[in-house]
Amino acid sequence: MDKKKNNSDTILYILTFLSIVTLVGSFATHLITGKPAFIPMDSLAGSILIGVIFFCYLCWLIYDSKLAKKISLNESINFNMKHNPVVFGMYIYWFVFIVIPILSLFL
Repeated sequence: MDKKKNNSDTILYILTFLSIVTLVGSFATHLITGKPAFIPMDSLAGSILIGVIFFCYLCWLIYDSKLAKKISLNESINFNMKHNPVVFGMYIYWFVFIVIPILSLFL
């Protein structure tokens, strides 16, 4: 179990590092280059980028709970989708910052 926990922690550290590099590389390029940011933070593309990072963390949460509770992947997905408050926050984020703006483009 200790090796699996180390694998889970390693995945979390890699995901966090890649997220930070992606966010800085996308939103803070204006600090380095003096030109406009590669992706404006207040744009739909910025919201989607952050939403994708949240989704990656959700996948990690599901994997980590699968290891901790020793349950199948389907059970872990169902448990997290129904009972994890972090997932509810992600639902709200995706709905407010991604779904509604995309729908407003077509209405």
